[in-house]
Parts: sequence; structure tokens; C-alpha cells
Amino acid sequence: MGYHELTNVNCTLWVLEALLSLSPALDQLCQSSEIAQSDHTPLLTLLKDVRSKVREYKVKNKKKKEDKENETAMKQNMDEIGVKMWNIATQLKANIEPHSGVGNETQLIASLYHTSFRLLEASSEAKPRPTLVMRLLQSVSCAITSLAMTGELTTAEELTRAGAELQQSLTVSEGASVKEKNDVLIKFQLARVDLEIARRNDNLALSLMMRAADDASDIYQVNFIHTITLLPLTKQQYQAILSKYWSIARQITRARSEDKAVVSFTTAPIEWLQEALSLNKKMRDLRSDFPVLRRVQGAALQNIGDVKTTKALRFDLPDVDRVQVVILQNIAREHINNASDDPQSIEKAKSTLNKLIKLIGTEDQALSFENYLLLVHLWSRDKKQDQDSVGQSFDRLINVMIWKDDNVYSVIAQVQALSSNFPAIQLSVLQSLLKRAFIADDGRRYIGTVVYEGILTAHQQFSTSPNDVHSVVVAMLEAIDKSGAQKDIDATRATAIQMVLMRLADGLYKNGDKNEEAAQWYLLAGHPALASAGSERTSLCRRKGALCFIKSDSWLFARGIIKECSSGEAATQYLTFLIATKYCDEEMAQQAISKMVECPDLESGQIASLASMTEKEEESPIRLAGLRALLASLNMPRLRDELKIQSMTVIRCLIQISLKQDIAKEGSLIANEILGYAESAIRLLTEDVAKYAAQKAAIAWLYKTVYNFAIEGSDSVAPSILADLFSIAAQLIFFYGQLQGDTIDSKMEDTRICAMFACLSGKLLHYRGLPDGDEKTMLQGQLLQYLPSVQGGLPSLSSSHKTDQLNDLVTVYQMEIACDMSDWEQVANIASAACDPKHVATISRKLELMANLVLDYPNCPTSVSSQILEAIIVSCDVAIAEEVARFARWVRGITVLLLHADGAHQDVRRSQWYVSRALEIIRTSAGASGYPHDEIQWLSSTSWNQGLQQYHSSRQQDALWWCGISIEIGECLPKGMIPLTQLRRQYKVMLRQQKEASV
Repeated sequence: MGYHELTNVNCTLWVLEALLSLSPALDQLCQSSEIAQSDHTPLLTLLKDVRSKVREYKVKNKKKKEDKENETAMKQNMDEIGVKMWNIATQLKANIEPHSGVGNETQLIASLYHTSFRLLEASSEAKPRPTLVMRLLQSVSCAITSLAMTGELTTAEELTRAGAELQQSLTVSEGASVKEKNDVLIKFQLARVDLEIARRNDNLALSLMMRAADDASDIYQVNFIHTITLLPLTKQQYQAILSKYWSIARQITRARSEDKAVVSFTTAPIEWLQEALSLNKKMRDLRSDFPVLRRVQGAALQNIGDVKTTKALRFDLPDVDRVQVVILQNIAREHINNASDDPQSIEKAKSTLNKLIKLIGTEDQALSFENYLLLVHLWSRDKKQDQDSVGQSFDRLINVMIWKDDNVYSVIAQVQALSSNFPAIQLSVLQSLLKRAFIADDGRRYIGTVVYEGILTAHQQFSTSPNDVHSVVVAMLEAIDKSGAQKDIDATRATAIQMVLMRLADGLYKNGDKNEEAAQWYLLAGHPALASAGSERTSLCRRKGALCFIKSDSWLFARGIIKECSSGEAATQYLTFLIATKYCDEEMAQQAISKMVECPDLESGQIASLASMTEKEEESPIRLAGLRALLASLNMPRLRDELKIQSMTVIRCLIQISLKQDIAKEGSLIANEILGYAESAIRLLTEDVAKYAAQKAAIAWLYKTVYNFAIEGSDSVAPSILADLFSIAAQLIFFYGQLQGDTIDSKMEDTRICAMFACLSGKLLHYRGLPDGDEKTMLQGQLLQYLPSVQGGLPSLSSSHKTDQLNDLVTVYQMEIACDMSDWEQVANIASAACDPKHVATISRKLELMANLVLDYPNCPTSVSSQILEAIIVSCDVAIAEEVARFARWVRGITVLLLHADGAHQDVRRSQWYVSRALEIIRTSAGASGYPHDEIQWLSSTSWNQGLQQYHSSRQQDALWWCGISIEIGECLPKGMIPLTQLRRQYKVMLRQQKEASV
């Protein structure tokens, strides 16, 4: 066996191996249900390998000798697999969505067609019969189209050269059916068109198309002359060429709309459509001689039906006319699209549409609508047209319209397009559309849609012609009401209409000075024609209208509107309250408030709004009564918590109203009002403070306001009321702290303690002024209970100095109450604790307050009083001149206490120590400058008088001591302040008598 023979055998084996590997993959592909999502890479690799092996096989096969029985089997095998691939590719292609783009399955189809052709080509004879040539040419045509689609242009061009050879061979061959031969030739021509389009050679592609069209029409006529049996061929050719014209026109249009390859395509879509129209005309001219052609051309349209913009496929016209209509419509659209670049395009489009209208006549309403729609679109863009002509064109359009979604929305879209050139007739066109909807069989269900568009247009045009717009809207709604068409407007559409009207009214309302206009639009939103939106929304619209009338002082209108609204809605009662305030009807106002609280739809925001409004408006007894009624109503037991907590808001507003009064003139009256409101807040918080967590800000405002008012009113408000106000402030701070948790600051706690102390001070001040009786006894008990709370809170103060000061005062208050109760044991205990030597130096002021207190009670035991006084004297720093004066004052006090008329002998003896101590201090340098002379003079005189008293009581020794120290003290005074000479003379007499008595 020679080298070439061995090589040939190897090539054959390689091809067989490749085909054997491919066969299972093809079987699996046939069984797969998810081709688009599958990974075809392995199969594509196998197909490429087969093509490579087949190409090499062809080269080697030319060199080997003829004969071979194996070669026949080999070719038969390749032929069978090639046909199988072709069938698989064709089936896959049929399942692909039009215009789905290049995906995995598209590449697979191209590879299958390509491989199929190579196998069929390799399995064919050197000079195949015409039927086999036609099969090969058909196969290569499919491969070229698919490869062009995937962008494999080099391969496609290579196949085109192979196809050209086959085309040449088929053209000169004889024996084949002319019909079949030309069908295949046209298919190859169209494949070349696909390749040239892919290469952006659209001019060449158009030339090829025109040649194919000429060939098809010529073939048709030749076939007609010879025999009628050849017509099915012509049908396929006609269908294929028309479809190609159409698809390429759409392809170019899509590329332009997506800004793709604008510079690549040099032909316009309209050129392709016009050629299609020319071909269709040739077919149309032959229609009367060939009735069966209508079926041919009807079939042609099936391939065009996937173009979404082609609505003419449903038209009930003869098939050839249908094709012509479709093409003319698209030509008109292309002219319209080119209007921006070519000013003549609009006129061309109009001419085309007029041809269409004449062609259609009045036989097909749907087709007439399509063309009138395009014509209206043109006229609305032409500024040269007058409004009447445009309006009439719309009337014709509306009259031929079949009432369905697409048509209605198309007309509405054209009406909206009028806004640029013909805004004045937009509403009148919509009114015409509405009138037509009333009488058309299927039109009533679009009444809501038309009215909605009318309202939207009215909203847009309101700023330029408000009165005209209002009149049109009124007319539309009245027409609906009179015709009973309310039921034809569903709830969603009616609500949408209301929202547009309310948006317009809201804009006027916010303007401030257009309340009456806003009211009119709100009332339109609540029109009976829109009843399907629901009674609640209708009432809402009417109430807003009533509110606008109230703000414009049109109270009578407002009252009439409110009577038509549901009384079971809180907002209705709110407006009723406003009207009651205007008419000064207190009973009506209170009833409105009571009913409002009972309304199930009442919201907390409405309560806050009412309270805020009453506070901000000019003071009115009716408004105030209403607010008080609201506070009372909010305390009803079954009221929802989210409403009840708004009591704090109402209380705040009531207090603010009270604060507007003149506190200097009516301080106690205002204070009583504020106290009453604040006590209401305390009662509510005591029930369940956690419920009012959302009202922390209001509670904070309350405690600050009450506390500050009490401080400012200290000169004009009774102490008892001030005390209660401070108590309320302290409690409010306590509740606020519970809501705030651990984050309460020290300043707030200081304020609470100070408020409690101020409450204690105020109550004690009131207590002092009461006569003996039950009231004083009851208040006394309250003070005794409150004192420990104040004492317990004082350590929480941030300032220790302030804590000490207030603690001293509380202790003195405690002693005062004990003194008033004649509880001398408690007084003694308090005094003993205060006179502790460890603390005497730091609490001298407290001791002085206690001393002044007990000295006012004659029944206070001397032991208690003297203990306090002694502690004060001990605390004096006699080395300082200022302290010497203080010492002198309290020495006089304790001296008087000990030397009272009924004083015991031991008390007199104790007083001698204080007098002696005073003389010592007087003789010091600090005493010489700091001890007041009047105090020295008093001390000298008191000592002398005490000496005389002892002398007359026959206590000679004591008398001599007192008179002697009196003279010593007097000697410390400037000369002349006391009669020292006389005192000395008398003292000598007393000494002589004492000596004589002792002898």
C-alpha cells in the first residue's frame, strides 16, 4: 500500500471517527428542552472538527483512484448526517423568537447549517444532478444567512463563492423544474442580501433585492403563460421577497432608533418599503386574472405579522390590498420620522395617507381609524393648520374609532400632543370624546379615562385660563351626573380624578388669598359624578371646601356644606366647632367637641390641631369653652389611649391661653386656672405614667412653665397657691424623670428639690397666717408629712453649699412646727443636734434662726433656749472685730434670758459667767474697737440693776459682785456715758455696810 493510499485511509477513518463522536451529541440536542440555556461549546467544537476533517478528506479524495466501495458508504453516511443536521437547524430556527439577537442557539444553528453544507458537498458527485445542485444551493443559502447573523462574515463570503459556482451550474442545467430552480436561486439571492446587510453594504443589498424582485415577477408571468400548476412557487417567492423588504426596513429603523451604525447604512427604510410597494403593485395588477393570488399574498403577510407596529394585519380587505395598506402605512410613518430632517416629508406623508383613505373608503372602520390617527398626528405637528381643521380631523377620528384600549389611549396621546401647537382645543376634543363615549356601545367603560385626561389637561391649562378650565370641568362632571354614568367610573379612576382636582385646589389654598377659588375646586372633587370614590373621600373634599369658605369668612356657605357631610366623622365636627365659634354658639361648640371625641375615626393629630388652633387664634370665650370641653371629654374612661394622651397637649394650650392674661392684675385668678389644669395633668400621669411616653416634651414644657410662673408670681399670688404650684412642678419633674430614665440631668433634679422646698416654704408661710382651727391643724399635719420628703431630697442637690443652706432652713421649719405644737421634747432634740460642738462653727446662722424662733415662744424651757444661745456665743470668733459685735448681741440675749423676773438662782449664777466673759472681750484690742458702746452701756446698767436687786434680797455678796463688775464695765466707756462717780460712791456705801454687818 502506497503512501497516498495510507493517507487516504487515515482521512476516511478520521472523518468516520468525527462523525461517530458527533452523532450522540446530535441525538442529545434533539432531546434537549432548554437549548437556549445550555452550553453548546463541546458541540460547536465537534462540528468544527467535522468540518476540518471533511475539508481534508475532500482534498485527499481528489488524488486517489476511483472505485471503492467504501467511498459510497462513506458518502452515504455523510449525506445522512448532513440532512439530519439541516433538519435539526431548521427546527431550532423555527423556535427562535424574532429579533431575539445573537445567542448561543443562533451560533449553534449557523454551525449546524455550515457543517451540513460541507457534509452534503463532500458527499456529492463531482458533477451532481440538477436536483442535488438545488439541494446544495439551498443548504449554502441557509448557512450564509445564519453565519451573517452571527457575524462570521469571512466564512459567509467563502460560502457565497461556493454558492455562486452552484448558481452558475444550476442556471445552465436542464431537466430540473423551472419553478423549483428559480425558487432556490431567489433564496440564494436573498442570502446574499443578508450578507451584504451584515457587511453594511446596504446599497448593494438593495440592488440584489430589486434584481430578485424583478426575477420573481418575471417568473410569475412566464409561469402564468405556460401553466396554472406552477403558482405555488410564485407564492413562496413573493412571500420571501416581501418579507425580506419588510424585515430589512425594520432592521434599519431599529438601528437608527438605537443610534447604531447611523453612518453605516446609506439607504433609508422608506426606500425598501417603496420597492416592496412596487412589487406589490405588480402582483396587485394581476389579481383580477388570478383569484388564487389573494391566498398567495395573504400567506406573504404571515411572515410580516411579527412586526409589532403593524396593526393592519387584522383588516378585512382582499389580501393584496392588505399588503398595500401595510406598506403604505409604514411609508407614511417613515415620512413622519424623517420630518425633522426633510421638511417635505410631512407633505409626502399626507399624500400617502390620502391614498390610503381612498383605498380603504368606509368599508373598514379599524383601518380608517389607523389612517386618521396618523393624519391627526401630522396635522397636530403642522403649525400652519388652523384649529378648526385640526378639531374636525379629531371629530372624524373619534367617529370611526372602535372603543378599545389601544385606540382610546392612542387618541388621548394625540390630544396630549396638541399642547405644543394647539392647546386651546385640547379640552374641546376631550369633551367630544366624552360625548361619543356616552352613546357608543363600548364607550361607557372609558368615561372615567376620558374625564381623567380632561382633568389632567385642565390642571395643566389652569394658569392660563382658569375660568374657562373651570367651566369645562363643571360641564364634564355635570354631564356624567345627568347621564347617570357615575357607575361607569370605577373607584380607582374616580379617586385619581379627585386627587388631581384636590392637587389643583391645594395649590390655590396654599396661595393664601384664593380660598374661595380653592373651595370651588374642592367641591368639584366632591362632585356626585365621582361618587364611586366613596363617601369618605367625598366628605373629605367637601370639608376642605368648607374650610376654605371659613377662611374666606363665607360662613353661610361653609355651614351649608358641612350639613351635607357625615356627622360621624371627626373632621366634620371639627369644622362644626369652628362655625359655632363664629356664631358664638357655646352649646353648639361643646356638642361638636363631645361628638368629635366619640367619632371612631378621630386621630390624635386632629386633637393637637384643634388645641393648637384654639391657642393661636384670637381669644374667644367659645373657643376656650370648647377646649375645656375637649379636656373633659378626653378623660372619658373608654377612650383610646392614643387619644387620651393628647390631654397633655390640650392642657398645655389652656395654660398658654391663661398666660396671655395680665398677671399683675389677676395673678391669683390666673394661678388658680393654671393650678387646675396642671392638677389634671398630675391625675392623668398618676394613673399610668408610661402611657404618656410620647408626651415627654409637653410634660417638660408644663413643669418649666408652672415653676417659672410660680417664681414670677411670688409678689402677686397667694402663698398657698404658690406652694401648690411648686408642688405640681416638682411632681411633673418626677414623672418626667420616670419617662426619661437614667438620662435625667442634675439641673432638673435641682429644680425638683428647689420646687419642693419652695412648696414647703409657701405652705409654712400660709400656715403662720391661719388662725387656730381645723384648717390650720390639717395643714400642720400635711407639713409634718411633707418635711421628710424635702429632707430626703436635699442630698441630691448638685451643690453641697446649697444643700447645707436649705437643710438648715428645713430644720428651723421643723422646729417652728414643733414649737407651735408645744412639743418641747422634739424642740430640745432638734436643738441638741444643732448645738453639737463638732458642727457649731459651721451652723451659726441656723443657730441664730433657732434662737430667734424659740425666744418668740415664752413657754419654751430656758434650758433649751440657753443651750442654743450658748452654742451661738461659743461659735463667735472674738479675735475679729465683726464677730465681737455679734458676740455682744447674743450675750445680751442670753443675759436677758437668764435674768428674767422669775429666773432661778442657778440661772443668775450662770449669767455671771457671760458678763465676766464679756468684760474680758471688751478689754481686748478687738473688743475695744468692735464691742458696740451701747451694748457696753446696757451691760453695765443691767449689771448694776441686778446688783441692787440682789442687795434688796439680802444677798450682799452677789450684790457687791454685780455692782463691782458694772463699774468695771463702765470704765471701758468714754467719759460721761454713765455716772461712774455716783456709782463708785454708792458701791463704797454698800461695802461699808457689808463690813459692819459682818462684825
